[in-house]
Amino acid sequence: MSNTVENELCARLSDLLKTMDVDEVVPESDDSRPILSALESFVSHVIREIHEDFQWESLDGILPVEFRKRGDREIELLGGAYLISDQTVVPIYLRLQIDSADREVCWMECYLGQRLHEKMARTSHANLHKVLNQISSDEEKTSSIDWYYKVGFGEKV
Repeated sequence: MSNTVENELCARLSDLLKTMDVDEVVPESDDSRPILSALESFVSHVIREIHEDFQWESLDGILPVEFRKRGDREIELLGGAYLISDQTVVPIYLRLQIDSADREVCWMECYLGQRLHEKMARTSHANLHKVLNQISSDEEKTSSIDWYYKVGFGEKV
């Protein structure tokens, strides 16, 4: 998929990641906010392409608990994501890598929302801390979530 949102995301990520070491935390800054905004649009688009029940949904904010450079042109993000339809929060785990030309996402894994009784559990903003405490870089804790949406494409370089 090549589009304006993806191109903007890749260009901004490339500029930021060039200044960082592997495993370094992406700082909350004026540089990272547009990246999070582009990620909202990009991830929403990818999930819509694969999951019909997400056609009228979109992400309306990502709140990172952890946001890191994980490799050459690669990021990892764990946190909460607002759903635009009702402003509830769900957990998100995302890893992606941009191509060497800094124009496309060449590999992505994304997990969104927790499955609870065959539906996606949604948490009100007042209980945001529950979602953010649920997700962490502890692989055991993250893998224990029964993710509602699981999407991915490409091959990691």
